[in-house]
Amino acid sequence: MRNLSVSIAASFFLLACDGGVSINNNTAESGDANSNGTTSIIRPKINKNSPDSALKSYWAIKDWTRRVEDEQFRKAVNTKDLIATREAFSSLVSPEIAERKNYPVDEFHRDIVEAKIETETRASINAVVKNSTPIPEGAEVSEYDRKRREEGDRFRYVMEKTNDGWVVSEIWAFDRLFDKKWTKISPESKKPNVNTLTINGA
Repeated sequence: MRNLSVSIAASFFLLACDGGVSINNNTAESGDANSNGTTSIIRPKINKNSPDSALKSYWAIKDWTRRVEDEQFRKAVNTKDLIATREAFSSLVSPEIAERKNYPVDEFHRDIVEAKIETETRASINAVVKNSTPIPEGAEVSEYDRKRREEGDRFRYVMEKTNDGWVVSEIWAFDRLFDKKWTKISPESKKPNVNTLTINGA
């Protein structure tokens, strides 16, 4: 059970940090295209003048990063070496197992529900993050799926003021399924993890 709890905490971390197109006006102002790479996806501008603007910029940059990574993955997946791995795998399994699904980049709806200035250099922001990725045609939406999408998850961001402006220094998630308490999910512990999940080996 604890391993499952850790797994869910890891999914909380991905939800808080990564995503698709941020909506609800929580996206930073668009900036220039990435001049150092091949992507044509416009990089958001960064505004660190206040805790909430810095958090919105953080969300926007994470969304941009995920879109760029998805774009680059779709290019890399067709390289000669990766095609060879798919062909070898397909020779050992049924067509149903071999079939590759195209997963969309997740989209999120984020709401800031509370913001507190604790000191001149520290603030905390509570937010609710909901997965708003369009549901694919033909997908079966369970009651659990519907409830999770409607309610979302609660996150707390600790913001610190540096010489360069406000930055995210800690991310906490509220575990409503098991411990019913706030758990820090970033930065992660520097101690090595003990791997226990077996799904990647099945």
